[in-house]
Amino acid sequence: MKAQKNGPKKTVFWVKKKPKEEDGTIKGEKWTTSQQYIGDWKDNKKHGYGIKIYDNKDKYEGYWKNDLRDGKGTYWVCIGKNKYRKLYTGDWFENQKHGQGIYFYKDGSCYDGTWKNSKRDGKGLMIYANGDVYEGSWVNDLKHGYGILEKKGGDKYYGYWNEGLKEGQGYYYYYQKGKIYMGEWHEDVPRCGVYTDVDDENVKKEFKKHFRAIDPESQIPALKLINPEGILEECIDSVHFIRNIKMIKNKNVHELFGAEFQNDLILFFIKKQNDSELEKEEGIKHFNSSKGSDNYIVLSEFRIICLEKLGVEVRGNFFSNNFLFTDIYKFRRFLKF
Repeated sequence: MKAQKNGPKKTVFWVKKKPKEEDGTIKGEKWTTSQQYIGDWKDNKKHGYGIKIYDNKDKYEGYWKNDLRDGKGTYWVCIGKNKYRKLYTGDWFENQKHGQGIYFYKDGSCYDGTWKNSKRDGKGLMIYANGDVYEGSWVNDLKHGYGILEKKGGDKYYGYWNEGLKEGQGYYYYYQKGKIYMGEWHEDVPRCGVYTDVDDENVKKEFKKHFRAIDPESQIPALKLINPEGILEECIDSVHFIRNIKMIKNKNVHELFGAEFQNDLILFFIKKQNDSELEKEEGIKHFNSSKGSDNYIVLSEFRIICLEKLGVEVRGNFFSNNFLFTDIYKFRRFLKF
């Protein structure tokens, strides 16, 4: 009959059979210690404070709940006989790193911040083994949101991130060049913005101290854009457009538009279908580019819809002359009307 374990107990051992030797025999005792635990129990489950040593000799010291690591605790990795390296110390929830905690990587890197389901998620400070430092937001173990990256060589980035890559507005300080780039980033690459000298005189002096001119000055005259502001604005619009398309690809209509606009869009499609059926009754067989067909509206109509309903001006030839919409009945079922 199994003994009932409740309250604090001395060390409890788990045993297993010894592996066989090459000749198929087992030397000495047939059984060996597998795991061991000393601490609090409740209904035969580890519950409360306790220390457990695992099969691989790793060790956990901290709180338990229903046989799972839960609460404050520290996990140690065995690196030799009676030698341990701290791996993680902080909050746990159902055996997962969850809450505030510090993780020590094998290469010497360290993360101090918020965790969710054993992944970096929330605000946190990451100190890399190469000397780089990142402080900011994390989502699903990746830099995501606003954050500051300071590189060992002196370069700094202040701005936004998306799934581990620089994305959105941000500025980058190039220490060796004494320059700053301020503008839009897309997939870790600067796309459009202003590249200029640093205004900080102290930084300039530090830079000039190490600078030596080698090449003679260029005789090519300076080139200037006729309309730099307009070109920059158009480039920024293009980057915003591409980013918005990527951001909405996994969202449904309810997340993108309000109920009033959804209803207006439904009524618009119904009117289009009714107009199309009327044309068929009157014997119109060919597509009229000014009114559209069953599944098409012309680009000018699409621009009007975006401007009036969304407040978005569609510029340039982002689309072909006609913009394809899905069948009205499928669209209505998708919106659950």
